[in-house]
Amino acid sequence: MKIFFTIFFVSLGVIFFCILLALVYFWIADPYNIKPFIFQSPSSDTEKKEANGDTNLTPISTATSADTGIGATASAGGGLTEGQKNALELVGINPNILPSKLTPEQEKCFVDKFGQARVDEIKAGAIPTAMEVLTGRSCL
Repeated sequence: MKIFFTIFFVSLGVIFFCILLALVYFWIADPYNIKPFIFQSPSSDTEKKEANGDTNLTPISTATSADTGIGATASAGGGLTEGQKNALELVGINPNILPSKLTPEQEKCFVDKFGQARVDEIKAGAIPTAMEVLTGRSCL
């Protein structure tokens, strides 16, 4: 019986050690870009560029942060629809902290990730999926 308990607890120790190693890897490598969800900065890079006078920005009301579901725009209203706001909140993103303008690079990133057709749909008020929101977050 002593051998059984020894093998059992050693096995549990090895499993625990492997889980710790996996957590350390995910913390350091961050392959799924989870850290921005945990540590959100109070101001965005876009706001800093606006403060520095960078005028090469596209307003969200005519651009495409919608492509990711992040900062999506309604075609007529120029802002997020209620459904889009709810979709953002469901994945833990506060729609009020999104930048009001996008750089051309950000806009191109959204089109590259989702295609022009899907970007146009979201601009027209379509609700982005949770996966689109998470994927598109890297463009901001």
